[in-house]
Amino acid sequence: MKTISISVNLYRFKELTTKAKEHAKDDFRENHGYVWADEAKDSLRGLAEYFGGKLLDWSIDYFNGSRSYAKFGTDELDPDDLESRLDALGTYDPVTFKGHGQCLLTGYCHDESVIDGFRKAFYADDVVDLDKLLQAGFKTWLEAVQADCADQFSDETFGEHCEANDYDFTEEGELHAG
Repeated sequence: MKTISISVNLYRFKELTTKAKEHAKDDFRENHGYVWADEAKDSLRGLAEYFGGKLLDWSIDYFNGSRSYAKFGTDELDPDDLESRLDALGTYDPVTFKGHGQCLLTGYCHDESVIDGFRKAFYADDVVDLDKLLQAGFKTWLEAVQADCADQFSDETFGEHCEANDYDFTEEGELHAG
């Protein structure tokens, strides 16, 4: 048997060329996707369940490259009941209808993004149809999770992730498994 040793130069993410950084992010994206996808989806599901509905079907493109949708199963609620339940989901700015970060559905930050759209549709647009309210929540939630996903793969945020996890890369941007 013959044994040989190969020397490989390793780099921190910040030391890679632009092309190698893109390769590193593409590989991570392909293998791991949006790392908060499950928690984000729990917020969407949580809003539907809070109002007595269900998230029946969905297709979410966190990378904003294709169409996303959510289908809910709902029973209609009386507008007074809707308002009472909505008010119990935390305080908010009466001008923007954005919540103050209480995250009362699951405890995850995207609780607020899904509630904000629902709240705005109810109070500003006078929507009382539960499915339309859930779709309004879905729209603001989707915008927020896609922005969060984009940030996850920015050079700054991804670089911080690599530093925190002590990742090294080859010159081409391949993650070194050693």
